[in-house]
Amino acid sequence: MPYEEFKLDGASLADSDQPLQRIITYHFNVPSRLTADRATFETIRDRITEDFPASPLVIQIPYFQISAVYILIHKDTGLQRLWTGSANSRSRELGQVTPFRHFNPETFVDFVYERSQPDFILGQQQNVADQKETSWTVGEVLAAIVSVQTTVRLSHPVFDRYPELRGYGPARRAPGGRRNAKMRRSVFRIILG
Repeated sequence: MPYEEFKLDGASLADSDQPLQRIITYHFNVPSRLTADRATFETIRDRITEDFPASPLVIQIPYFQISAVYILIHKDTGLQRLWTGSANSRSRELGQVTPFRHFNPETFVDFVYERSQPDFILGQQQNVADQKETSWTVGEVLAAIVSVQTTVRLSHPVFDRYPELRGYGPARRAPGGRRNAKMRRSVFRIILG
């Protein structure tokens, strides 16, 4: 299953209003079996630090957020559902494990290690569920997801490291089938362990 792999999914978003810049997003999937290993989060920190060192080519300091992959259980029927992201589909703000915050390599590992533990995530998501009227409860945390976003110049070395980020695929379709000519994206995936 994809949530069982320690992997990095990355994407580059091109905005026609800023043709010499790209928004870069990284999504690190950390299976629950690896969340107790601090070295896992050191690997993530090192990748962010190596790929986005402070330089004039980094327009926006990277920031990150934690979400998760869950098994949700229906309280009445026992039906189970695999869910990624916020366990509260009605309010992303209340359902996130952590809000976005700026990346600081000095504090990143401690912060993410503590908040990626299944017991922490279960407790946090249960608090959210207690505040909302819902038929679903979080049964199990399968993986933590550390999402990172930054904006870089098109001449940034990350495009040499991951050439897939240079090009971008077809324009996304907006609701109703219209093409969104403003934003385009390209993606890559790396299995980390």
